[in-house]
Amino acid sequence: MKNTKRILFIILIMFLFVLIIKTKLDVINLNNRVERLERKENNDIILFLGDSITERFKLEKYLPNYYTINSGVGGNTTTDIINDMQNRIHKYDYNKVFLLVGINDLLFTTESNEEIKQNIELIIDNLNKKESKIYLESVYPINTNITKDIPKESNERISQFNSTLKDICNNDKCIYINMHDDLIDKTGNLKKIYTNDGIHLNKIGYIKITKKLLKYIKE
Repeated sequence: MKNTKRILFIILIMFLFVLIIKTKLDVINLNNRVERLERKENNDIILFLGDSITERFKLEKYLPNYYTINSGVGGNTTTDIINDMQNRIHKYDYNKVFLLVGINDLLFTTESNEEIKQNIELIIDNLNKKESKIYLESVYPINTNITKDIPKESNERISQFNSTLKDICNNDKCIYINMHDDLIDKTGNLKKIYTNDGIHLNKIGYIKITKKLLKYIKE
């Protein structure tokens, strides 16, 4: 009988312990939801627009304390975004935008740098219709030692094009973020530590860019 009471007492203690832990977790989750709702009420909504590099950016994981929207679609070029602005831009409310696009244009289309630039300017003009703060990221480098089928001179063109992107922001329509130089190695390639396939970022790569993006997100 005593043993039975002792077992029941232990079970009760364990139940209460689990209940306390669950309550604390519920409070934490509730606070997080409230914080996100408060940010939404204050129009602190951040739109990430781009291609697969953006699509694979797990915003809930890397930016858990911010209200974010992921509008990245794998394989997209600047033209793809322009042709789908309603779903990619206009249907969202936001007051900050991080735009990362151009790598697919540079690697897989015949468009000139000037044509890609004009497309990006058109996208920025549409983003600015909501009087938002626009951050234009440089095109990230690739690692041509891993992506054997991509020409070695691709990184040279990416670097040249980034100078064009920087010029776009000289008119105060956007703020340029030079992420490119934070990701390259001594040979001008995307550092191997940041990628598995030579083009997309891996977990370490996303941690790297998140640290830099936070400086602008907190502005």
